[in-house]
Amino acid sequence: MYPNRSVNMFTQKFGLAGKQLGSSLIIAVFIIVVMSLLAASLSRNISSSSAQVNNEVLGTRALFAAESGNEKALAQIFPTATGAVSSCVASQQMYLTTIGFGQCTVISTCTTQISGGVSYYYISSTGACKAGMSGNNSSPNSTDALCLSSDKVCVSRTVDVEAKAF
Repeated sequence: MYPNRSVNMFTQKFGLAGKQLGSSLIIAVFIIVVMSLLAASLSRNISSSSAQVNNEVLGTRALFAAESGNEKALAQIFPTATGAVSSCVASQQMYLTTIGFGQCTVISTCTTQISGGVSYYYISSTGACKAGMSGNNSSPNSTDALCLSSDKVCVSRTVDVEAKAF
């Protein structure tokens, strides 16, 4: 009874052909795809950022563990109680059990050189923090201080110190 003139009037008024009426669907699908790609890249950046923070925290712990190893070796060489210079221990490994150093170990090496009657000490400490350490202070495991490729998360730092005895 009533002819459907609304579509014909719309296409005639705006000059649209009948084949252009579905273009808004294509634009909507395109916008959805672009937004999902942006969401996926944002998700990837957030997860990468949290892994980076985790490695930074472990790196700081490993650095402080290495510095603690150097301080322990220096305290053994230059004890404050007696004031006399002692000899250095060639190599020692210790597991740090204090709060903040969980799953961290340090290996310190010390060498002595005497030149002109003066003793020079070279101390190198490597701190390593990783999950799943197998040793402890009573039975150390030398592979705990190494970051092997099979370890999932492992960070190590090395600090060197030179000291001179008068």
